[in-house]
Order: sequence, then structure tokens, then C-alpha cells
Amino acid sequence: MVERAGGAGGIESFFGRNGIKARSLTDRLPGHQSVIRKLSWVFFALACIGVPVYANWALDRDAEAQRAAHVAACGLVAMGIIFFSALMVAFLSALAGVFGFIAFRSLKKPRPKRRLLELVVLIVPALVSAAFVALFYLVP
Repeated sequence: MVERAGGAGGIESFFGRNGIKARSLTDRLPGHQSVIRKLSWVFFALACIGVPVYANWALDRDAEAQRAAHVAACGLVAMGIIFFSALMVAFLSALAGVFGFIAFRSLKKPRPKRRLLELVVLIVPALVSAAFVALFYLVP
């Protein structure tokens, strides 16, 4: 006996009776906008808190290891850790900005100005850290 997909939670309730009527796949998912928005803030928190904490830990471990092996510590490895962390901040913040933009575009018009400000806040660390790395390589 084959049951027909329908009713609450069936294929027809997801796609509609005559095919896909939604703008995108996420239009019919319950609470999709808040999940994408929360995910953008998770990436933002990782960029602004997680990466600097990891960089500080890595710099401390590197300095301890170099002092144990030699009298002085070389700063070249520390510079590499700092630039890698700046690139990670730029990447994670840009990813947060992309998810924030997706959540922003899924809102119905008129979109709140407060959410536009939220997008700016999400993308600022990406711009600052990318400029930091770019200026180091562009200025002789």
C-alpha cells in the first residue's frame, strides 16, 4: 500500500499543490531567517573573540618554546601568526556579512534601517583586517 504524500508536513504542503511557488527553498522553512541571522552572529563572534584568543594563545606558546630552546625569541613566527589571524578575522567576518545579507534580503520591504546598520557592523572587521594585511604588503 502506497501512501500519498500530503497533509501537514508532506511534499504538497512544502512545494504547494501546483509546484514550487516559493521564491527560494528557504522561504518555506520555518524560522529560516532567524537561523541564518544567528549563524551570521556566530561567525562574527568567532572572528572578533575566537581568533584573537587563539592568536594570543599561539603567540604565548611560541614565545615559551623559543625561549626554552634559545636565549631570545624570533619575531618572524609571531608575525606569521598575527597575519594569519588577521586573514581569519577577515574571512569569518566576511562570511558573517554574507549570511547577514542573506537574512536581510529575505525580509519583506520596507526593511528596517537597524538591520542595515547590523550589516555594517558585521562587515567592519573584515574591512579593517583586510586593510591591515594589504597595507603591510603594499607599503615598502
